[in-house]
Amino acid sequence: MDRAQALTVPEFDVHQSPNVTARVNGSALLTCRIRNVGSRQVVSWGRSLELLTTGQIVFAGDGRFEPLHQPHSEDWALRVLAVQPQDAGRYFCQVSTTPPVTHFIHLSVVEPRVEIIGGPELYIDRGSRANLTCVITKAHKVPKHVRWTHDNKLVQFDRARDGVNVKISYERDRTISFFSIDRVLPSDSGAYFCDPDGLSQVKVILHVLNGEHPAAMQTGGVGQAAAPVLLLLSAIINLYSACFAV
Repeated sequence: MDRAQALTVPEFDVHQSPNVTARVNGSALLTCRIRNVGSRQVVSWGRSLELLTTGQIVFAGDGRFEPLHQPHSEDWALRVLAVQPQDAGRYFCQVSTTPPVTHFIHLSVVEPRVEIIGGPELYIDRGSRANLTCVITKAHKVPKHVRWTHDNKLVQFDRARDGVNVKISYERDRTISFFSIDRVLPSDSGAYFCDPDGLSQVKVILHVLNGEHPAAMQTGGVGQAAAPVLLLLSAIINLYSACFAV
């Protein structure tokens, strides 16, 4: 093969053709950067033994796969819409040389989890400090911002309420947002939303108590479960007293 022929051999730039991570119901963009693709050569995308696209022709049956390429660009891409867990796996982009040359890209699919510890309802005494903790795990990318809202207001910017603090902690595999209110008032009751960038928000209902302490609230529901036991114990005591009275 002479120098002129060597220059026409397609070459993958593997550093610009990386593996991809996408979240469930999001979109994924798989990109192959290929130099020296000839005018008569076609780039195809596939998965395992299934051919998804050839050039701009789509063979996939569900309509979620879309080939992307701009003229004179070295980037050939495959867009996957509404990503599902079963879309995870090894994909290939292939140039129709003889023999074909191929590069493999792995698609990972994650399902982010956002939760407020102790939810969906929290109870706290008036005048106490409320602490809400929102934990984000399995996110395809770290959220830069986590907003807290109450009554459709961003609480950290609500000048009508002093004593509100918000901070965020980034760990290796999770993001934690801490939200606190000093000396809560009945007006602080209601729904609070933790809303991370690019992810679904979650809600917790905060109940501020005015000194009342229903048994179920203090015991986490055990008070209701213990009621039949107390009735049985009362019946035994009454029976025991009746026997001695005779």
